[in-house]
Amino acid sequence: MAVCPQTKEILIFATNNEFDCNKWTLLEVLTEHYANVSSLDWHKDTDRLLSASYDRSCIVWEQNAQSKFIPQQCITRELIANTDSCWNCFGNKFAVGSSSGQVRQCYWNEGVKMWIAEQEKQRHDDQTVNTVRYDPGSGRALASCGMDGVV
Repeated sequence: MAVCPQTKEILIFATNNEFDCNKWTLLEVLTEHYANVSSLDWHKDTDRLLSASYDRSCIVWEQNAQSKFIPQQCITRELIANTDSCWNCFGNKFAVGSSSGQVRQCYWNEGVKMWIAEQEKQRHDDQTVNTVRYDPGSGRALASCGMDGVV
């Protein structure tokens, strides 16, 4: 379980099959962001954790052989702040919404070994994007909702 208590830290817990969070075990604290984390999305098949932050960054976290989370940097080209992010159903790309009204898709670039925003998908007239989500079946269709009232 990944939790962000409205800070720049991400807390990783083992739930121990308990609903009571007081019985959870803290495994690791991820501290690579410089501002509050705005979004977390854990992909069920790839076991990668995606975090977006108001510091304009996204980080993909992968566990190494010792079960420690290792950050992979992402080039999102955002100038203000990232507000939401989500994986597609295959775990091979993710979308990022921002406070500048941009919605971008990020892909793994094997040549430079990092995630890069390769195209701008939608724009919300410089209004904050609240939510981005892929179609759960195809992983290709992308929807976003912004403060401008456009979906």
